[in-house]
Amino acid sequence: MRTGATTTITISAVLGAGALGVAVRAVSMGTTGVGSTAAAAARVHATTLLASPSTGEIDQWIRRAGLTPEIFSACGFSASQTSTRIGDARAEVIDRHTQLTTAQQSLDTAVGNVERLRRLVASGTATEGDKTSLAAAETALTTAQNALQAELDRIFDAATSGLSTMMKNNMTRSHANTSHWGLPHQYCVIDRTDNEWADLREAVAGKRIKDRTGRTQDQALIDALATADAHSDVSTAKSNLDSTLSEVTIAFNNAVAGL
Repeated sequence: MRTGATTTITISAVLGAGALGVAVRAVSMGTTGVGSTAAAAARVHATTLLASPSTGEIDQWIRRAGLTPEIFSACGFSASQTSTRIGDARAEVIDRHTQLTTAQQSLDTAVGNVERLRRLVASGTATEGDKTSLAAAETALTTAQNALQAELDRIFDAATSGLSTMMKNNMTRSHANTSHWGLPHQYCVIDRTDNEWADLREAVAGKRIKDRTGRTQDQALIDALATADAHSDVSTAKSNLDSTLSEVTIAFNNAVAGL
C-alpha cells in the first residue's frame, strides 16, 4: 500500500442532463401508463445511471491514485502495457465507485467542519463546546483522509499488480515529486533535498525565460540544470518521454474510456 497526502477536491457525479432526463421520463411513463413493475424497473435504471461513473470521473480517480501517462512513459511502460494496467484501474474504479464517492463526500464534510470550527476559534468567538468539537472534527478529518487514501491505494494496486516493489516505488516517487514540485516529469523520478528541488526549479524557470526572451541565464543555474540532466535515471526518463509519451497517452485515454 502507498501512503501520501490526500487531495481534498470535491468530486460531483458527472452525468449528462440528457441521460438523467431519459431516466426521469422513464419513471414517469412507468407510473402512469405501464404499471408498477415498469416503474420499478425504470427507477432501477435511473439509479444505475446515477451510480455509473463517467469517463471523466474515471480519469480523475485514476490520476488522483498516482497514475498518469507521463508516469507510465517516464518509467518505461509501452503503450500496450499501459493499456492493460489502466484497464485494470478502470475496472477497480467502476467496482468501487460508490465507496469512492462516499469517501470523498465524507472528506468534504470533515474539511468543512474543521474549517468552520477553526474560524470560530481564530475569531475568539468559540465556546468551550466548539473547542471540544474541533478536536473531534480534526480526528474525523484524519479518519476521512485515510479512508479516501485507502480507496486510491486500491486503484493504484489494481494497476500495478505483479510489478516489482522497485517499479511501484518509482511510480509513487514520480507522482509525489511531480505533485509537490511541478517540474518536468524526467526530474521527478529521483528524490532530492528541499534545497536541491528549489535550486532545480529556479534553474528550469530560468531556462524557460532564456528560451522565450533570449535573456542571459546565471551560470550557476545553467550548471545546476546540466547536472540534473546528466543523472542516468533522469536522462533515461527523458528519453522514454520523448519516444513513447504520445502513444502511451493515446493508450491511456483509450483504456480510461474502455476502448
